Amino acid sequence: MKSIKTEIYFGEDEPGRKQVSPKAWQAFLSEVVTPRFPEGMTVLEAYGQMQHHDGRIEKQPSRVVVLVHPSGKGADKRIHEVIRAYRDRFQNAQVMLLRTTVQAEFFPD
Repeated sequence: MKSIKTEIYFGEDEPGRKQVSPKAWQAFLSEVVTPRFPEGMTVLEAYGQMQHHDGRIEKQPSRVVVLVHPSGKGADKRIHEVIRAYRDRFQNAQVMLLRTTVQAEFFPD
C-alpha cells in the first residue's frame, strides 16, 4: 500500500537563547502530536543548521518526528495543526516539513 512518510524537523531554540526542555517536548508530544497521530510515530534527536535571510548561519539541536500515514487532506490538516501548535507554543521556533511517497509494510503484534 502506498503511504506518505512525513518528517517534521523541530528546531529546539526559542527566542532569548532558551531551548525547548525535555519536559516541554514530552508535553507537546502527548498533548498535540499523539492525539492527531495515535497510530504511532518515531522521534529522532538531531542537530541542524540553517541560513537566515540576512546570511547568518544558525546551528541548533533539533528533533524529528517521523509519521507514516495515508495521503489525504485529513492528514495534511493534522500535520499543519501540529506545526502551528509548535510555533505558537515555542515562540515561532523553526520547523521544516518533508514528505515522501513510500511503500510501507507494518508488522504489528
